[in-house]
Amino acid sequence: MASFQDPPWIANEGQEVTINVENRLASEGISVHWHGIHQMNTPWMDGVGLVTQCPINPQSSFRYSFKATPSGTFWYHSHTGAQRTDGLFGALIIRENSSREETIRQELNRFGIGQFEDLPNQHTLTLLDWQQEASLDLFTQLSTSGFYTDIPIGQVPKPDDTPYGATKSYDGGDVGPVPYFSGIINGLGRHIDVPYIQTRLSNFTVENGMMYRFRLIGAQGVYAYKFSIDGHKLIVLATDGFLVEPVCEVDYIIIHTGERYDFLLNATQPGDLENYWITAETLEIEPGQNCTSMGHVAEAILHYGQSDDAPISSLEYEAIKTNSPTRQCEMDNRCRAVNCPFEYFP
Repeated sequence: MASFQDPPWIANEGQEVTINVENRLASEGISVHWHGIHQMNTPWMDGVGLVTQCPINPQSSFRYSFKATPSGTFWYHSHTGAQRTDGLFGALIIRENSSREETIRQELNRFGIGQFEDLPNQHTLTLLDWQQEASLDLFTQLSTSGFYTDIPIGQVPKPDDTPYGATKSYDGGDVGPVPYFSGIINGLGRHIDVPYIQTRLSNFTVENGMMYRFRLIGAQGVYAYKFSIDGHKLIVLATDGFLVEPVCEVDYIIIHTGERYDFLLNATQPGDLENYWITAETLEIEPGQNCTSMGHVAEAILHYGQSDDAPISSLEYEAIKTNSPTRQCEMDNRCRAVNCPFEYFP
């Protein structure tokens, strides 16, 4: 699977941001929403089609201009039709000005958190549940007759056809109204039926002994994910662009559509491995099972080395996954999950 996603767009707090958007689609209008940006004094730049602006017509362009504030982890995406989940989105990072950054670091020192590297161009992860059919087709089906798996794509269902039943979460709630097809991180991933050797996964490089700020963005269309990095505990610093009191020793971050989390990773290289598996797993469980996951995931790799290391070969993926130290949740060794909606979490 080839990557279709741009690198993060990075601006400094207080900068004037100007972005020219050209619509080269044949028949659809578009608009771009800057998710999380307050747009104080510039509400007409919010990018919500038919609300704050007319959509940008095909073969037309529009210039967005606004102040980069507040600082934090944000993202941009289409706010017209179902274009967002077909790929019109990306990360938008507003770097703190020097005085605010110093204040943040001093505040974190109160909680025993020392120096860390903040490299948003290297350590920003964007999650997406990637479907086989176009998002607008899926939306139309779900809004009308429902989704059917036992008839060809495009065929009108008959009265005796059985619609797809939503999968369930840990507490019995509906999770997936359509079958999970694949998950991608920063535009790379795989379908479960595709061998690892035939795909590409995103790599995120760290150096042993350093601490890093990572930024996690939920761009999913349907599924929430529980995010984890094998062998590593996370320190959650911020949510939706705003700092929170640090939450330490975190095993999982549960992230829904549109949410963002900033976390620190202490690169201690447990077990002296070079590579560790990164997983974003849906909240679906097998029918009739209390806590057995259906195994629907998006995957990537945390790599210990130098930023200019060659990409990891797909020949190594299976071995990396097998050797990576997964976290086992047990009654006498409970896992800690941030943003967990369940009374009992595995």
